Amino acid sequence: MKKNLVIFIILVTAVMISMFGCGAKRQMSGQGKPGQKNDAEAGDTALKIAECYREIYEQALKDGTLGDESVTVSMIECLGKAGYVAVDAENQINMVNADEAMEFIETAEKGNFQDDSGKEAGRHKLTIVCLEREGNFTQYDLRTEEGVFYVDSTWLVWNGTVPEIAERDHYEAYAWDYSKEGYLFFEEYRMDGFDGDSGHTAIRIQPLDAVCRELNKKYIVPVGYKENNLFLCDWQEGNFGELDFEDLFAALYPQVYGRSVPYTATDGWEIGKQYDIDREEYERVIQTFFGVDVEDLREKNVYLPEKQSYRFTPRGLYDIESPEVPYPEVTGYSRNEDGTLTCTVNAVFPYKNSSEVLTHEVTVRELEDGGFHYISNRVLNVNSEMVEAWHITS
Repeated sequence: MKKNLVIFIILVTAVMISMFGCGAKRQMSGQGKPGQKNDAEAGDTALKIAECYREIYEQALKDGTLGDESVTVSMIECLGKAGYVAVDAENQINMVNADEAMEFIETAEKGNFQDDSGKEAGRHKLTIVCLEREGNFTQYDLRTEEGVFYVDSTWLVWNGTVPEIAERDHYEAYAWDYSKEGYLFFEEYRMDGFDGDSGHTAIRIQPLDAVCRELNKKYIVPVGYKENNLFLCDWQEGNFGELDFEDLFAALYPQVYGRSVPYTATDGWEIGKQYDIDREEYERVIQTFFGVDVEDLREKNVYLPEKQSYRFTPRGLYDIESPEVPYPEVTGYSRNEDGTLTCTVNAVFPYKNSSEVLTHEVTVRELEDGGFHYISNRVLNVNSEMVEAWHITS
């Protein structure tokens, strides 16, 4: 089980963080806004950026290590040494040359201003490279002019060992913000009913502590905020309150058994479909991560003593959540006298231009076998309206 748990955490972390960060790819949109780079100029810059880390990319492609975090770190460090402002597209690696990004943000926040001689002061242009694990990247050319925030994006992809410009976009930001947590958000306007990407981009400017990042990957990301309320309500060991163990059975099952939960609502999203899960199978999943007594677990679920099984109803058509879900970031931690560990976590929600739609404290206890138990969750601050934008109680 321990081996399955380690493998699953690595895989789920990779999948979850692929949903984070610098936004979806942009479609071609023709003419740019006044004062921005033209397509040829931006394309030349993107190709030059790709050449900067070509050697690292080609070696990783040959070795089969493309996608490894260490390779992405090497690429970003290479870009940093070449003078570029760069970060990974999932905001899991600290930005290089972030001071230049901050100069631009400070200028944008002040609007147009002049120095003592009457000349424009501050940094009015900035290029940020958001690097994907596969070596592709989005080049954001940002400009502030007369109080307007312009975005010119170029998506470069590798076709084998040949870098190619895949998509271009130009727009005036419908909204933008720099949060106190260190995130730059900007948004492309979308009409109601638009069924493409959300138009939201989130880029972490300020660094995060390396230990915080590792704690996040181990304890928070594998469960996250999708289709469960583990981190959305107050509870503690011995008093689990409104914690929904049925949702958690589905969320935690792969970590215990090394495969996706087989009890689904079927391809047709059948409403009301139910399964009777053998008690040992069900209890093993929950008790791997929670110090909950069998009696309490059976009381909080639909237990069928005559069958020695739990009635399980997977989410169906009417309780499937929005695909736009926040991602967690551990921003601080403390080791307690009783041996437990408490993490302070922010829910970052690019879809709402928010880096703290929810702030909560998660306490865990390490076990002798290498596993751990969730001990409690305490909500410190929450924007309930934003939570309702994605979460549906099953």
